[in-house]
Amino acid sequence: MNLPTLIQETKKLAGEAKLASAFDLLLKHIKPESERYDEFLVIKSSFKYVWKAGLIGIESSENLRTETNKLTNRVLMFTKELEPEDFIEPAEEAERQDFLVFCPADKVADMTEYFTSLNFKGFKVCSYEKPEDISPYQFLVFYNVDIPFCPREAMAAGFEDSLQQLIRKRIDFMNKCLEQKRFSVYFGNTFYWVNEKRDYVHAANSRFALFARVNEMLHIIAMLGK
Repeated sequence: MNLPTLIQETKKLAGEAKLASAFDLLLKHIKPESERYDEFLVIKSSFKYVWKAGLIGIESSENLRTETNKLTNRVLMFTKELEPEDFIEPAEEAERQDFLVFCPADKVADMTEYFTSLNFKGFKVCSYEKPEDISPYQFLVFYNVDIPFCPREAMAAGFEDSLQQLIRKRIDFMNKCLEQKRFSVYFGNTFYWVNEKRDYVHAANSRFALFARVNEMLHIIAMLGK
């Protein structure tokens, strides 16, 4: 992506009321050492405040619309005034590493095809048996479709021993991951562990829901600047 394309794409996102995506795009292409970078951070901080105010309901919808319109204009003006020296050339761009997917070994190819077919970028799929380093990624996706419906921990006692062992092993694995990475998406049936982690774990019980949850997670992380 070159500077004219960046300006064009940012205008398009702003015009579609996708300010979070516009900020995410700009963040990837503005040099931190640029004189404009601090100005960008100020605008982004204002946007985060407005967005959080809307989320918790401390501002009226009319005020939120007014402030959002002001921010949209600020973004458009800021983008219009960008110079080549503010821009990160394509050769300097780091490879995106948005999320890492864990799944059983026999599902790696399937999940890779799933995310690729939906045009997700910056992801990698690995098996629970051969886990990748999670540190470069913003959040994790845990495939647990092979764990049956289990909304209460006591229900697990009625499962076969091999399934109980699998559940304990997965829970230990996910808990260790969450010690390093705050956010994740749980893909599978209703499971009591998710209820205990609601502040950090987004649940998806179908492939349709998984698409939505991953997009929502990318959106919220961009908003929070994680």
